[in-house]
Amino acid sequence: MDLNDYIQQKSIPWKPVALIAGGVILVIVLVFVVIRLVQGDRQEDVLVQNGVTDELATCETTLDPQGCRERLVQDLAASEGTEELCELLDAQEDRDNCYWAVARANQDVKPCSSISIAEDAVRCSDGVMETQAREVADPSLCEQIADVARASRCKESIGGSLTSENCVDRRPEACTDVVLFEKAATTLDAEICDGIVDELMRLSCYDVVEDALVRKLDQDVDTDQDGLTDSEEDVYGTDPENADTDGDTYLDGDEVDAGYDPNGTGKLE
Repeated sequence: MDLNDYIQQKSIPWKPVALIAGGVILVIVLVFVVIRLVQGDRQEDVLVQNGVTDELATCETTLDPQGCRERLVQDLAASEGTEELCELLDAQEDRDNCYWAVARANQDVKPCSSISIAEDAVRCSDGVMETQAREVADPSLCEQIADVARASRCKESIGGSLTSENCVDRRPEACTDVVLFEKAATTLDAEICDGIVDELMRLSCYDVVEDALVRKLDQDVDTDQDGLTDSEEDVYGTDPENADTDGDTYLDGDEVDAGYDPNGTGKLE
C-alpha cells in the first residue's frame, strides 16, 4: 500500500503558538509592572503632599521600600481619617487592614463597610461601637453590637455585673439564672447551680461555690492551735502562726475567752 494513500494530517505550528503565548505573558507582566509603578508614584505623591518626606526617604533605605511606603500610606489614612487613601494600596488584605485602622483611629463605623470580608466588616463595626459605648459609659450603644456575647460583655463592663436587681432592665431573660446563681453563692450549695440554664453562667456558678468553700475551709483552720481559727485571728489582728501573739505566756484564744486583748495588755474593747 502506498503511504500517499493515507490522509495527511497537518502538524500544529508550535513555534508561532509559543511566540504568541510568550507575547501574551510578556504583556501581562508589563501591565502589572506599569500598574505597580503608577501606584507607587501615586503613593509617593500623596505622601509628599502631606509632608511625609523624611519618612519616605527612609523607606528607600529599607529592604522593602514598597512595603514601607504602603505602611506610611496606611498610617496617613488613619491619622487623617481618610479611607480613600486605602485605595492606593495594592493588596486587598492591606486595603482591608487600612479600612479597619481608619475606623479604629477615628471611631467611625463607615470605613468598616469597605472591608471585603463580611465577617471582618462586622467585627470592625462591633469594635468601634464597643469602644464608643465604653468611652461615654452608655450601655444603649452596646445594643448596636451584632455579636450577642460581645454586646453582653459590653453592657456588663459599663453597668457592672448582672444582678437580680438590674437584670430586669438589662437581660430579663437571664433573671431566673441570676437569682439561682446568687442563692448558690450565698448558701454555698452547688446543687442550686444545676438549675441554671445558661451553660457559661452555670459553670461559673460551680467555680464560685467551690472557691468559696475552699476559702471557708482555710479560714476555719486553727494553724497555730491557740483556740482561734485563722479567720478569727484576722478579726482580732493576731498572728495566725503564733499561738501567743503578745508573748505574755497566755494563748490568744484563752485571752479572748477571758475578755483580754491578745495583742497586749488590757481588756477587749
